[in-house]
Amino acid sequence: MVILIDDPVSCVQYTLDPQAKIAHRFAYPKPRAEEGNAPRSAFVGAPSTRGPKVESEALGTKNLEGVLVEGRRTVTTFPKGAISQGEAVTQTEESWVSPELHLNVVQKVFDSRQWEVTLRYVNLRRAEPDLRQFSPPLDYAIVEETGRFTVPY
Repeated sequence: MVILIDDPVSCVQYTLDPQAKIAHRFAYPKPRAEEGNAPRSAFVGAPSTRGPKVESEALGTKNLEGVLVEGRRTVTTFPKGAISQGEAVTQTEESWVSPELHLNVVQKVFDSRQWEVTLRYVNLRRAEPDLRQFSPPLDYAIVEETGRFTVPY
């Protein structure tokens, strides 16, 4: 088992190895203001000479986890041979973003190749969090990481 702790204010992520009681600390750059928490496609692959067909629709607003969010569904169809040897590939991404918090509260990606990913924030609280939630346990050794590293699990 591997445990991740992310501190977006300090731009630090800890990867915990519970068996060895080691916290691998990795500092990452602050995102540029224009990047924010904009939804990102889960697709990574070779570019195609024929571009994908993209259709998008607004899904309205609703309340999730106690915040008002705006929904959007985007369907991207990649032509046959563009990203796989088989048929055309369709990805459907549904994002629910809080304009107030600048946070993508729920993001679902469905792929016609039979996989799906759901990312969801739960138990959102507007109070200041306990700072101990963003630090490794006191009995863990901290190892500064600057590049790739491996944690056995």
